[in-house]
Amino acid sequence: RPVSMTSVADILVRVNALNAKYGHYASEDAGAARRAKGDDPFEHTYRQLLGEVEALEVRAEEAKSETSRAALATVNAEIRRAKQSLRAEWPKLEKYALKKRKGSTQEDIDDKVMRAHTLEERLEAVSDGANALKARLG
Repeated sequence: RPVSMTSVADILVRVNALNAKYGHYASEDAGAARRAKGDDPFEHTYRQLLGEVEALEVRAEEAKSETSRAALATVNAEIRRAKQSLRAEWPKLEKYALKKRKGSTQEDIDDKVMRAHTLEERLEAVSDGANALKARLG
């Protein structure tokens, strides 16, 4: 029986995705700090989108090892649909980033805008099959 060996990079990607998804359960102190700071809608939306982008990155990595062209096309279509639904959330995230809250400084707002922009770039960098076609044609 052949044994499937996963690379260290695959394991790290999966661990990071699981940590992002379930990390808020790990520490009581972090939860207390979030409650004391208040419920920032930007942070809530950002964490949610970050987890979904990381899950898409994992799915895209797994799709690279797919040998069946039909299965690969199906996975790529699912990734494209998920990316489109996440793109619909971006105006809300940007609105929350620009909203000045009590005690926030301009540096905080700039940091939130930069984090939102970086996350958007990560989403666009996820391979969905159409990117390769654009690279070959363009």
